[in-house]
Amino acid sequence: MTETQRHQECVGYVGLGNMGLPMAQRISAEHRLATFAKVEPVLQCMGTHVRLMGPHGSGTAAKLVNQLLVGVHSTAACEAMLLAEKLGIQDQQALQDVLTTSFGCSEVLKRHMPIITASKFNGSQMPLRNMMKDLDIIQAAAREADLSLPAVSTAQKLHADAVQEGYADWDMAVPYVLLGRSEKDRCGPRLGVSDDQWGF
Repeated sequence: MTETQRHQECVGYVGLGNMGLPMAQRISAEHRLATFAKVEPVLQCMGTHVRLMGPHGSGTAAKLVNQLLVGVHSTAACEAMLLAEKLGIQDQQALQDVLTTSFGCSEVLKRHMPIITASKFNGSQMPLRNMMKDLDIIQAAAREADLSLPAVSTAQKLHADAVQEGYADWDMAVPYVLLGRSEKDRCGPRLGVSDDQWGF
């Protein structure tokens, strides 16, 4: 057996996609079943839900599918919260109680509602720039697959506008702020709101 053959027999790899909070809570793995079986005990120490997705690339694909949902749901949550505000809903706790038990609820909405209500967009562990990166990767993958994703395109444009205006390090719920401002407002101060109210 040559050195290369011995290397191929003894060395394997597993691609991982981390999803959920904490980031390693759910792990999708990819590669041959034998390799996965060898490293599964280690992976179980890293996350609570470990799943073999299939051939090389499957775990990454699953991660992109998850992030597509996160990006689109995030945009929808921001729009929903803005609509609630503009329609005059003042009891935010009542709104949360209704939405979190309704068909339109998502994990992203449950996460975003208290952040938007408190206007605490700074110091986030989930900054907008990370979501922007994922949306760009998703669009690149879609182009390679000759696939059009209109909802992703809308979310990507909104996130790109927010990054352009300096919100890259703010929480991924910050498109709510951008959506709430007119084109004229976007060129001036943020609706007269003080920095303290935006969580600085």
